[in-house]
Amino acid sequence: MSQSPSLSVAAKQQRAESPTRDSEGLFPLPLAPIEKYLVLDDRPECPMTSFIELHFAGPLQVNALANALHQTVHHHPLLASTLIEIDGHLHWQYDPNFVPELRDPATDPILLKSDLIDSDQPNPRPIDLYREPGCRYWYSENDETGRSRLIIQLHHAACDGVGLRRVLIDTLGSYAKTTDAVDHATGEAESDETPRQIKKRKRDQLDPTRLLDRADFSEIQSKPLKKSLTGLQKLANAYYFHFQRPQPLVADKATDKATDNSKHTDKDSDDQPLRHFIFDEPMSKRLLDCCRQNEISVNDLMLTILFRVCQHWNRAQGITKPNSRIRLLMPVDLRGRTDLQTPATNRLSFSFLGRTHKQCDDWQSLLASVQAETQDIKDTRVYMDFLEGLAALAGKPKSLARAIRFSRNMSTSVLTYTGDIARGMKSHFPEQDGRRKVGDSFLDNILIAPPARQHTNITLGICINWGQICISANWNRNELTGQQCQQFLQLYADATAEWLATMELEQ
Repeated sequence: MSQSPSLSVAAKQQRAESPTRDSEGLFPLPLAPIEKYLVLDDRPECPMTSFIELHFAGPLQVNALANALHQTVHHHPLLASTLIEIDGHLHWQYDPNFVPELRDPATDPILLKSDLIDSDQPNPRPIDLYREPGCRYWYSENDETGRSRLIIQLHHAACDGVGLRRVLIDTLGSYAKTTDAVDHATGEAESDETPRQIKKRKRDQLDPTRLLDRADFSEIQSKPLKKSLTGLQKLANAYYFHFQRPQPLVADKATDKATDNSKHTDKDSDDQPLRHFIFDEPMSKRLLDCCRQNEISVNDLMLTILFRVCQHWNRAQGITKPNSRIRLLMPVDLRGRTDLQTPATNRLSFSFLGRTHKQCDDWQSLLASVQAETQDIKDTRVYMDFLEGLAALAGKPKSLARAIRFSRNMSTSVLTYTGDIARGMKSHFPEQDGRRKVGDSFLDNILIAPPARQHTNITLGICINWGQICISANWNRNELTGQQCQQFLQLYADATAEWLATMELEQ
């Protein structure tokens, strides 16, 4: 891949129209408990960073893109903030002069080899929040295909996956506004707006003061529980979480038998931060129709398939005992309507689903049990226990750090299901030929995967882009190779096809 030689100059020389500075008075801003956890759990060998890939049908105007990025990070001030310590406690400090650099992957690689990992493959670079804000950007163009790609690396403490959607809309909206005569941030010229459109535009305007309430979940907690957990159940859950450790996904890096699935990957080489498998539209439609007809949520199905693939993977490695446990982490979004104006931040908690390998043998019973458990998670709000535990330790950083070290092996894998990640873009960008027109180009794909961790060696992000189901994966370079990660994705795709074929035969 190559890109315009003027990229780095354009990125440094660009100056956007003045971004929103209303947030300066909010800082320094104490870290919320979940943010403290995500900072303390950061490890150089497994950075607490997510990668997002945006694929475009053609080249972008570099100056306009750099300008859009500059505006967006200041509309979401945590993305333009570093960490400082005040009286022994961590705070966000906003930098109104921060200008994000638009990097060239040919001269400033996305991944670098490190002495911290026992592998020849390059590793994602950590983001040191004490020295730099939690966002990085790379832009490149492919001379052969004419396509272009924007890769974003975000520190998880600054933004979760749901907050990311608004960041992307604001970035692409700003780019479109600069490169196209039509203002796609509203869909029409403001003078032609209907009262409903005016109301929507005002509602969509970000309010930085909402960041003060980002750790306030009283609205959720004030609602009556549909089902309560007894003290004994909570004690059992705590024991299960802390002492019944899940089995990690491991493999022998010296005997890599994976093959490149070029049909489903844009470029499978060492400089790619993620691996992908994309179902074609007919297969995606069959799968979504089957879920809809059988009243199965896509999230429940994808968790079920992940249990099966983890079981198959570890059995193939010959390291599985019948009672070995697989535990999956499922993020829970805690946003409400009042959060529509909240800039990018973390408003989530974690929930955990566990099964023995033996419990993963039968498709039907496994899926039924996953459906029942995810409903139980919603009814009991057990995910709030995780946040309450963090809040109890938030004022004791050393105790929180010890608790994190003790619980390093939290899950076998993570599954983040975003649904239609372009949800919300439909009212901002016109659709042409099944794609979203963004200014002078077309957005073809948005792909994302959460951070991999020690013992959580493969993580999955699943989204639906314009009717196609896209599965992306990140992996722990200490334990697995990129090709083995791709092999895991192939197993996941095969298991999905197997389930669909079984369901269609029964109907």
